[in-house]
Amino acid sequence: MQLVNSIRLAKISEGPERRCANLATHGIVALNMHHTDWNGGLVALAHRFGLAAFSWDIQHVELICDAFRMGVDAVFSDWTDRMVDAYRTEFSD
Repeated sequence: MQLVNSIRLAKISEGPERRCANLATHGIVALNMHHTDWNGGLVALAHRFGLAAFSWDIQHVELICDAFRMGVDAVFSDWTDRMVDAYRTEFSD
């Protein structure tokens, strides 16, 4: 079994670096935040602690592409066709 911490950035009272350190210490594998909470620096921070960066509530192709470019490891959307279109845009030859 793998565990994921799903939270909004504003609710992380100890700050994102301490949260990532605590998650890694306790065997949590990913940090899942709303897409508006992520930026490239926070993705890099999560990865530095060996955590996957998951991003949820991304409903538009352009925003999904932005998430891929900043390095998130998973996206969650209500629109599978838009996720596929964004994936093809970013990762097809």
